[in-house]
Amino acid sequence: MYILSGRLRDEFLACPELVRMGEDNAGPVLLLKTTTLSAKYLVRSLRIRVAVMRVREFLLYGVLFYDGDAEEAVRWSLYEEPHEVEALRGLSTRSSVRLAVFNEVATCSTSGDCAVSTSASIGALCAGVKPYPFSPSGVDAETTEEANGRLGRLIDGTLPQSEGVFLDLLPPSEWTQINSHFITRSAASGFVSLFDDDEGGQQEALAHWLVGELAPDGIFRSPQVDERGKPRELTDILLTHRYGSILFESKALSLLSRPDLPSRERLAQQTIRHVRKAARQLAGAARNIAAGLRVTDRAGKVVDVNRDQPPHLVILIPDLTLLAVSDEVGVPFYRSLMEDRKGLLHILDPSELLRIVQAGSMIAARSQETTPMMGLDYWLMRRAEQFVKTGHPAFHVLLRFGRESGSIE
Repeated sequence: MYILSGRLRDEFLACPELVRMGEDNAGPVLLLKTTTLSAKYLVRSLRIRVAVMRVREFLLYGVLFYDGDAEEAVRWSLYEEPHEVEALRGLSTRSSVRLAVFNEVATCSTSGDCAVSTSASIGALCAGVKPYPFSPSGVDAETTEEANGRLGRLIDGTLPQSEGVFLDLLPPSEWTQINSHFITRSAASGFVSLFDDDEGGQQEALAHWLVGELAPDGIFRSPQVDERGKPRELTDILLTHRYGSILFESKALSLLSRPDLPSRERLAQQTIRHVRKAARQLAGAARNIAAGLRVTDRAGKVVDVNRDQPPHLVILIPDLTLLAVSDEVGVPFYRSLMEDRKGLLHILDPSELLRIVQAGSMIAARSQETTPMMGLDYWLMRRAEQFVKTGHPAFHVLLRFGRESGSIE
């Protein structure tokens, strides 16, 4: 298991997907951060490829694998530290390399030793390269555009070997299962595992882990509501604080139990059905709260829920890109749930939830009166406004503060 620290951990928390080269006592280690959904494709992949390529005076390297998309994408980084180049040189002469995979919260979810099945000399590619200058905002747009264009040529075989190569890896015969246990500030606990059969529960646990860091007044898994004397689940997760409440419905896709992994196009169709079902469930939960029905935790203790303000209604799905080409969950769908002030709808994936939690903490850190939950509440409202402007939920909102003015970009 690999535990990140320092700038590397900050980078893995800031970027939704990236790759870095490291070393341990056994040799080179590829550190890959990707979404939980993509990681499930990765552990079922028959081939993994490592790309090494020049982009002007810089050196790019990345990982390519089938993740359900017809147009395969490379998760890549530009080298910044001298040890990365040395590890890459070693990779081209070794028979194996360890691959460590990290999830949305930058914890290692699995690792394994991959055999190098076809190698290529990368010494010439590494000669004379310069480290890409570190920037908190990442790689500049011009370099990113050039890198993606050249990667496209590398994938389709039109880029000369003097400018870029692939090293082919055979996945490990067995991936190491890693269970990450967590304890929130409210003393709630749980664990996250990439290989757990209850994929919906694991996504829910990941959300619990993230939002628990904001110190809400209460955080409840599977809270109950009393309907005519019959208790039933209100929602998957309930967050309460002084000025409102947040309800979560988590919808997963149960990929690992399938004999064959479907395409992302098929997953998108299934996700839309899940979103519509979750919206109905959340609307019902919001009505029950507005009607004053008693809410309890799983032990039967009454939960104090703010009933004056419409709650935030969060649908958590594995990957927002699954909704990128659909207009079935656009503004009309959003407005239908907002009728009669039932609640404010949000459709998020774990990566976007992480960014919103980070934003809530950042806002609170710059104020003596604003709590992290108040910051989260505010940033969710800002994202809802952007939802209406954009017309679909498949976008990301990034909070930055100006050095002098403290403005939000």
